[in-house]
Parts: sequence; C-alpha cells; structure tokens
Amino acid sequence: MRVSAHFEGVNECLADLLAGLDGGLSETMHTVDVIVADEAAARHPYQNRTWNLQRHTVPGRVTGSVRTNFHGAVHGDMFYGSFVDEGTSRSRPYPFLFPAYVRAEPAVSASMDRGLTLSVQRGGWAP
Repeated sequence: MRVSAHFEGVNECLADLLAGLDGGLSETMHTVDVIVADEAAARHPYQNRTWNLQRHTVPGRVTGSVRTNFHGAVHGDMFYGSFVDEGTSRSRPYPFLFPAYVRAEPAVSASMDRGLTLSVQRGGWAP
C-alpha cells in the first residue's frame, strides 16, 4: 500500500481553498477599508475648512494574498493628508486614520469573521 494513495486530490482541494480565501479575503479587506475610511471621514479632530480631506479620505487598493499577507490601506488622499495626520514642524498632529480604525474595530472584527467564513465556504470547505 502506498501512503500517497490516501492523499489523492489534496493538492486540488488546497488550491480551491486558497483561491476561495484569496478572492474572499481580498473583498473583505476592501470592506474593512471602506468601514475605516467612512469612520475617519465622519469623525476627525481637525477643523474642516475646505472639506477636501474629508471627501478624499478613501480606501486604497488591497494587495497581497493568503501566502504573501494582505495589505489594505486608507488614505487621506490629499497631498497634505499625512501632514494633518502626523503633524509637521509648524503644526501639531490631528490623528484621524488610526483612531478611526480603533473606533471601528468591532465592525472590522465582525466583517473579518464573516469574510473568513464565506471565503472558506467558497473554497469548498464548509465549517
């Protein structure tokens, strides 16, 4: 008896699972980025003068995979967004991105749980 006979189809099953995870978790990361961007735009400590930074606080592109780590991003997508968030030598910081993540953490966790479950199911594995 060959041991490998007991593992027929494992590679195909794992490939399906990874494909399901990659697609589903990429979508989930984007959803999380939207949640955090919306929170950052809605509740920020800086004084809004032009509304440009608030309007341009948006989710970035999701990169990576299950094998290489996913990376999502939220941008204060104006050239001065990092100056507001981190401060400069002439202005104190008004952090709005990381505090938004902290406030949104319960919704982020719930979204990640749902996304992981759906991704595993999409990959052909039912929890």
